This record gives sequence, structure tokens and C-alpha cells, in this order.
Amino acid sequence: MSEIPNTPLETPVEYPDLSALWGRPLQATHCPHCGVAHLIPAEMERALCPACFEARLEPQPSINRPEAPELLINFSTNPAQVQAGFETWLKGVWLRPKELQPGMLAQRLTRTFIPMWLVDGGLSGTWQAQMGYDYQVASSQEAFRNGKWSTRKLTETRIRWEPRAGSAERSYQNLNIPALEEHTRLARGLGKFNLEAALGYSPAPLENASVRVPSLLPEAAWPQAQSGFERLAAQDCQRAAQAQHIDEFSIQAQYQNLNWTQLLLPIYTTAYRDEQGKVYPILINGQTGKIFGVRHASQPQARNWSLGFLALALFCFVIGLLSAAAATQWAALGIISLLFFGGALLAGIVAPIPAFWAWNFNRKQEGS
Repeated sequence: MSEIPNTPLETPVEYPDLSALWGRPLQATHCPHCGVAHLIPAEMERALCPACFEARLEPQPSINRPEAPELLINFSTNPAQVQAGFETWLKGVWLRPKELQPGMLAQRLTRTFIPMWLVDGGLSGTWQAQMGYDYQVASSQEAFRNGKWSTRKLTETRIRWEPRAGSAERSYQNLNIPALEEHTRLARGLGKFNLEAALGYSPAPLENASVRVPSLLPEAAWPQAQSGFERLAAQDCQRAAQAQHIDEFSIQAQYQNLNWTQLLLPIYTTAYRDEQGKVYPILINGQTGKIFGVRHASQPQARNWSLGFLALALFCFVIGLLSAAAATQWAALGIISLLFFGGALLAGIVAPIPAFWAWNFNRKQEGS
């Protein structure tokens, strides 16, 4: 079974412009398999792509955004804690592939930073919406019980919708906006980061760490930022109108003093390969240790176990037949034949369980 290697590059490529911007020697690279762009230090030259682990990173002449980030969150968990997390994460995974082991996963841990945007800005404009106000309606319900009628008082909450319009002028800070196209998937899997732990950028935490280059620059990420501004404005307008509900909100706004700050979030990445050669990347939140990935059971191992039980069932059945035939001469063999027939039946019942369990477990993992 092939291992996931990590060998040095024969001819390093220098990027003095990046080194000056980031305060340490970095190279711009990309993955020829998944296309993801990374900045890597010299000690990680020619490493496998920490996003897909399918191909080695190759140098590229330029990147979309060479500037260093303004903020960075450092790692709060260490590899030993991550390995302990793997032990818990893999409990209940029967018949694992050879490489799906806590020690092997920990050996391949790669420190990686992924970017996101924090956006500040102000808006001013006019808005309109339907505001909903709760009110109580008293009613009664008649019921016939125990031979007589009874009346029960009811209070029902209803919503009165009223059109509202006005002007708004607001400023908002630190809207969380994706800098990667797969940000939503990563955020759902890795969980939340404590953004209060962010510090001003310094190059020291980048030692032995790669950095994902934003795939969504401010121009591409602006629609999501605009939606975020409008959502916050809608909440403010609802509070100002003292309404319990809001619907059909729209605003015609101008945006001023927009400021985009890049923040790097810490994650570990690792991977394992199954018996069919498919690679499964695993990501770990560098703050909380939460693990995000697919745990696959080994279907070849499960198939071998099922075939082994099936062979045992066949063996017991044949011995049972021979014992039953010989029982005409030695009556004591009749009991032995019954035992072998019972063993054959039991092994036959158990035989499909490993293969079915592995198939069902993997199906649930892929669907989660």
C-alpha cells in the first residue's frame, strides 16, 4: 500500500517580493490536481497539496493577492492533542483501512492557515418592509365531556402586518465574509473560531505552515458582504419599528468607507488512503481540535471477514454431513454432526454482517 510522501524540491524558486511583504521567504505554488493556490515556506517545498493530498505543489509565477494579512489566529492545539482527538474520533470504526490510524494521521499533520475577510463599512439609503406585530385574540372552545358541555377559554397569538418605510444610516464592523469558495463547507465542518483571539500579523507563526491564497477577492466576495450589510440593516430597522417580525425588506443604499481585512485561521490537515487508492483529506480546527473528514471502513477487510465466515460455514456443513453419514456406525457422531450443522448455520448467519456493516457505514459517512 502506498504511503503519502513528502520529498524536497531539487531547484528552489525564490520570490523576493513575497518575502518582503510577508517578512519571511515564501513561494507561490498551486496544486495541479485541485488547482488550489498556496504560499509555502522553503521547508515545505514540493510538499503534497494540503487541500487534496493528491499531487505535489508546483511553483507559479504570481498570485492574485500577494499582500500579507492584517490579522492572524495562532494554533491553540498541538499535534499530541490532535492525535488524542483521533483516538476518540475513530472509536466505533471497525475494520479500518491500514492508514486510518491515529498515529499515521498524526505523522502527516500539516499546519495550514485559511483566509477569511472582515469587512467594515457604512451604508445610507431608504428602505421599506412589512413589519409584523404580535397581538392576542381571546376565544373559547366548547367541549362535551362526562355528559355535559364545558367551555374552555383560549388565547391565540396572531400577527398584524403593516407597511413601513424610512431612511437608514448605519456603520458596521467586522462582517465575516468568505475568502474561499468552499468557506461554507469548511465552516460547517470545522465549527466556529474565536475571532477575539486574533492578533496583528507576524511571520513567526508561519514556520512550517502553508497559507491558502484567497480564491474570492473583495470584488467577487462583495455580493455576500452586501447581503450581510442589508441583513444587519433589516435587524436595526425592525428594532427601531419595535416589530416582532419583518418581511419583504428592501433597501436602496450607498456604501461608504469600506475596509477589507484579511484574517488567517489555523487548521491542521492530514489524509489517509484506502485499499482502492482513494485519498481522504481530514481537517482539524487549530483552535478547538474539532475534526472534519470522512471515516471509511475497509471494504476489502470486511469482504475477507465475510468470506472467512462463509468458508467456516461450508467447512462445518461438510463435517456435519460426514459425521451424520458415519453416525450409522457410531451413534455418538450424531450429536457431533448436529453441533457442526449448528455451527454452519451460525457462521452462515454471521457471514454477511461484516460486508453489510462496512457498506452501510461508508454510505452514511458519504451522506453526512
